[in-house]
Amino acid sequence: MDETGYKIRPYLDSDFEAEARIDGEVDPKHAATAKEIRRWDELLRIEPDRVYFKLAAENLETKETVAYGSLTQPSFNYDPRWFWVWVEVAPAHREKGIGAGLYDRLEREARSRGGLGMWGTAREGDGVGMPFLERRGFQVLQKVWLSRLDLAAMDLSNVPDRSGGLGREGVRFTTLGEEGATVPGVRRSIHRLSEAAGKDSPRVGRRHPFSYEEFVAMDLEGPGSMPEGMFLAWKGTELVGVSALHRDLARPDTLRIGFTGTHPGFRGQGIGTELKRRGAVFARQRGYRYLVTGNNSENRPILAINRRFGFVPETVWVHSEKRLDDQPT
Repeated sequence: MDETGYKIRPYLDSDFEAEARIDGEVDPKHAATAKEIRRWDELLRIEPDRVYFKLAAENLETKETVAYGSLTQPSFNYDPRWFWVWVEVAPAHREKGIGAGLYDRLEREARSRGGLGMWGTAREGDGVGMPFLERRGFQVLQKVWLSRLDLAAMDLSNVPDRSGGLGREGVRFTTLGEEGATVPGVRRSIHRLSEAAGKDSPRVGRRHPFSYEEFVAMDLEGPGSMPEGMFLAWKGTELVGVSALHRDLARPDTLRIGFTGTHPGFRGQGIGTELKRRGAVFARQRGYRYLVTGNNSENRPILAINRRFGFVPETVWVHSEKRLDDQPT
């Protein structure tokens, strides 16, 4: 890195705006707002034992933040000796060694904490991100498909309303808004179901359970949460299915599909599909244009459901891994 033109420094509170700007330049379809990024970063720090380490690169002449990097430990696959690493450089400042400088510091930080390895992600076909990880020894593990559904063109003929038949079997459908978004018993039920349904969800690394407090902060009170868009399926008093929609704060015409899961004991009955159908109908009736969802390439049942709705793959994220335990420091 040209140290006469740039410097790497600790990430500042003022860098959230710059991070949103850089992300928007790199991936305008999916970039988050500064407010959203700030909130997610706060959520990453709920558990005090998790690593949260961020750096920024600054143009010494203009004082503009032109890149950032992070080393974090999200809850969904938390391991005290494994880290997610991310580096993003504004397009106008690439090929100047800035990304390499950020990455080197982040890897040193991981090693200093006794790290066994790191995970990184890049867009498939990205001529910058993929080679960047490959040159540093990352090996591909799996893919996540980000897909989009145009609600104006949505055809539900392949997804009939099954609520009548399921109702005769004792399954009833509501929303978190109807049940009470702050009712402790309802929140506990959603947390228990999410843990049960998420145990076999494909992921990088090992599954790690969410604490109740962390689950509420992220899934029920996180950025874009909307109780009226969280669809629930009950069998008697037991919650057996959930599918959540979230607002896309940067794109008012778009909703994101969050976690969709059915209790293992109630799968194969069409509950998950009916929950997703209700979400799609809700989104179209409310005037939204798009639904966006991300699914692991190994989660074939969900991918099959999405194809029936008409979701079209838009971006493929490639998750890669680099081991540190067998390498010299």
